[in-house]
Amino acid sequence: MAKHGKEISSDTKQNIIKLIESGWRARDIANSLNLCESTVSRIIKRWRDRGDVENKSRPGRPKFIKKRSERALSRIVKLLCL
Repeated sequence: MAKHGKEISSDTKQNIIKLIESGWRARDIANSLNLCESTVSRIIKRWRDRGDVENKSRPGRPKFIKKRSERALSRIVKLLCL
């Protein structure tokens, strides 16, 4: 299933963990932070399983651009911005 929406900030994730440790329920946290309950539950599960709330690195080939191509692109951008 595809993921939609913006990524939750690290500060918000830390707030969720603090609230869970204070005894709040996932539903109450979701309502107070205006998030979906499933999102809050997924963050809590990740924290309990892995001990952190940061996202895993995304797979894929790193971008590689040669210096010559980089210079050419910067010239094009400068021309477009004029």
